Amino acid sequence: MNVNYSVGYRSGIGESAETRATTSDVPLRPPHCGFSNVTHTRVVGGRPAKLGAWPWIAAVGFRNYSNPHWVTQWLCAGTLISARHVLTAAHCADNDHLYVVRIGDLNLKRDDDGAHPIQIEVESKLIHTDYSAESNNNDIAILKLKDNVPFSEYIHPICLPIEIKSLRNKNFVGYNPFIAGWGALNFSESYTKALMELQLLVVTNAVYEKAYEDFDVTITNKEICAGGDPRDGKDACGADSGGPLMIPQQFTYYQISVVSSGHECGVPDYPGIYTRVTSYLNDFIIPVLQNY
Repeated sequence: MNVNYSVGYRSGIGESAETRATTSDVPLRPPHCGFSNVTHTRVVGGRPAKLGAWPWIAAVGFRNYSNPHWVTQWLCAGTLISARHVLTAAHCADNDHLYVVRIGDLNLKRDDDGAHPIQIEVESKLIHTDYSAESNNNDIAILKLKDNVPFSEYIHPICLPIEIKSLRNKNFVGYNPFIAGWGALNFSESYTKALMELQLLVVTNAVYEKAYEDFDVTITNKEICAGGDPRDGKDACGADSGGPLMIPQQFTYYQISVVSSGHECGVPDYPGIYTRVTSYLNDFIIPVLQNY
């Protein structure tokens, strides 16, 4: 693991125009974004990720003040989308104990896995103004970091589908995007310390509505439904919240959604809900990248 801990200045959202000019002029497509160091084959079930497979995956850490000898709890995930910004779920960011991200790790408990992650504290949290904790609608947020992330072969951003019109207009039904994170593979298991990867089938919203007809939930066109395989129920779970659904496009990975919610996790016939990234590019993600 060999964590490098980076501490920077704290300017906050109310920073000066002079400071903001140096931090907001970020490219919407960072150099080398979306490049994986690993050639990915089809994943059946879940499996441990290889070093460098997902260089943009971030573990999101929380303080645990209930324990006087607390250690950081890695309870959510996110994705590096610029040198200063991590995309995650609003239900993760809507917590005063969130304070740090770790990027470039493979196993959260081991130092002999070849990874050299960095930890950077969170400067500010930008939660979508229409996020509802009750309905979980608009479950998307961006964490601004205190310091720039130094890019390397094993740490760099994922691409967002900003310039690819074909991706911005797809519903992705029938696709099998990748997901990666440190969550359990199903509800009965504990969180894993090893980064895991999985592929999930995107299903129609009608499939979701049928599965959840006895629940008081509503799916919108700003969300993607995936998983719920009747055979094994593999799914995003627990600490995967805030992490990405990703698809390759000509050897470059793009994030199409953010892990949001579902019925427990990994329950057969119950797909999970994922916040659709393309629905929030113009009114949330791009303005944040350009102004904060």
